[in-house]
Amino acid sequence: MAESSAIYNPSYSLYTPGGRRILLVTLVTIAILTPTLITDYLEPVVTFFPIVALIAIAMVRTGWPSAIPTWTIFNTFSVYLMIYAGYSFGTMLPPKLLILFLLGMLVYDLVGVKGGQMQSMAAKMISYGFPIFILVPHSKAFSFEKFRDIVSDEGLEGLHGSDQGISMLGIGDGFLPSALAVSAGAYGTAAHLGVLSLTLPQFTTALGGIIGLFILMWADLPKAIAALIVSVPGALIGLGIGLLAELLLA
Repeated sequence: MAESSAIYNPSYSLYTPGGRRILLVTLVTIAILTPTLITDYLEPVVTFFPIVALIAIAMVRTGWPSAIPTWTIFNTFSVYLMIYAGYSFGTMLPPKLLILFLLGMLVYDLVGVKGGQMQSMAAKMISYGFPIFILVPHSKAFSFEKFRDIVSDEGLEGLHGSDQGISMLGIGDGFLPSALAVSAGAYGTAAHLGVLSLTLPQFTTALGGIIGLFILMWADLPKAIAALIVSVPGALIGLGIGLLAELLLA
């Protein structure tokens, strides 16, 4: 799910539309590429996930440490969660089954965003302090505590017109293309560079998902939409291109 709300302060680059888009795309790119490139080294991410999750939720709920903006802690764990999910699903499910799963999630996201269920779920998770999306504030005056209070009382709709507005992307928008890219490692011959390992279908799948989200971020849409309508097709098209190229180069 992708959403943008409220006003922004153009005097500081992070809070301009372009700055927000760049940060969102950068965070999702990291989340997609990390499990794709270093799949063989990510088992500790799964092992330590429960501990990291508990620490992250506690930090978000308490606002500790106060010297670090809570929204950056929120985002850090959201990226960690995307890497964890992308690695887990990508290594557990074969590509064909994963494609069916992605298509099912695409339909679920479309229905959920249109009906408001996804926004309601996001609001509940914010109230609990559980990071399930990445966000960038629209204003330098943003306070995560005020933001959470507004969402708890009024839902995400309460952010419109306030200085607590955000742009956001759900974790599924990043981890689903990532999972398909990890799973695509079953196809093609991997190229190695130190700890990095990548097949052509993996590269094109990851790139397709990233390009899809990049296009969405620069579309400047007036309301929340299901971001999976671009990230999933982008990844699937990328996979198809990679498989075709692998076949032609064989």
